[in-house]
Parts: sequence; structure tokens; C-alpha cells
Amino acid sequence: MNMEKVLADLAALPPQAMEEAADFIAFLRARHGSAASDAPAESEAAPGDTFFGLWRDRADLSDASAWVDGLRRDT
Repeated sequence: MNMEKVLADLAALPPQAMEEAADFIAFLRARHGSAASDAPAESEAAPGDTFFGLWRDRADLSDASAWVDGLRRDT
């Protein structure tokens, strides 16, 4: 997988679609677990990339599964 292309494609999306992509990633991580031992460290993954970690400080996403469940209930 070419992570640079994935990040570029994600950055090209409109804000609402970026949020949907982040939701889907949170869903997949909850479903499949985290492969933290296989993933590169943040500094290695996207050095100097300001887009990386965009949602890191969002308190409403601390429990991504609950957040997605809330979205599903609201629709």
C-alpha cells in the first residue's frame, strides 16, 4: 500500500468526507484491533506533515465506537 498516495487522496477530500473517512478508520480499528507494532511511528509515517494527526485532540472521538454509534442513531 502506498501511504503517500492514501494521505494525498484523503487530503484532497472535502471536510465532511474527511470526517467520514476518519469514522471508517476508527470503525476498522475497533473491529480489527490496532496493529501498532506493525505501524511506523508518527515521526516516521509522515515527518513534517501537518495533516497527520488532524483529529488527535478531538475529545468527542476519544471513544470512536460510541461516537459512530451516536451518529447511526441520529440518522
